Amino acid sequence: MVLSLGTCMLAVAVLMSLARRSVWPDWAWTALSRVRHDMWTAAWAAFRRAETFGFGPGGYAQVNPWARDADTMSAHSLPLQVGAELGGAGLTLLTLIFLCGLAVAARAHTTRAAWITIAAWAALSAHAFMDHLLEYWPIPLAAGLVLGYGLVAQTHAEAEDQVV
Repeated sequence: MVLSLGTCMLAVAVLMSLARRSVWPDWAWTALSRVRHDMWTAAWAAFRRAETFGFGPGGYAQVNPWARDADTMSAHSLPLQVGAELGGAGLTLLTLIFLCGLAVAARAHTTRAAWITIAAWAALSAHAFMDHLLEYWPIPLAAGLVLGYGLVAQTHAEAEDQVV
């Protein structure tokens, strides 16, 4: 669990570092794009202008220079989108959702299931910091299924006695 928290904290640190910079390092330009730079910069600026409650749902589109295209309508970063639209209040709720998901993942019946669910939850979270994958309904559905399976999966006593 500490590793997953560390991974997500690192992803947040990288995201915040990039979002606040007007010029990205070379590795960021290679891995990401000018469009993403513009969207993240706009989202960060929107958050800074309305830190407590944001611009409201859909408010990011008003400051997004790429909003005219449906594919670039969002910030391509869950925390930046939430920060721009819902401010610090939304980011607090997002953090609580992440921590609740992590707690659910850690409560799995078996150690193996706990590792799988914690790793899946952390990977989904870290990826959502850098891209807009949660906008596609199968992704949150799969996350819910993995977390749910982790809670109900049990090993059979016979299987534990067998040598693999």
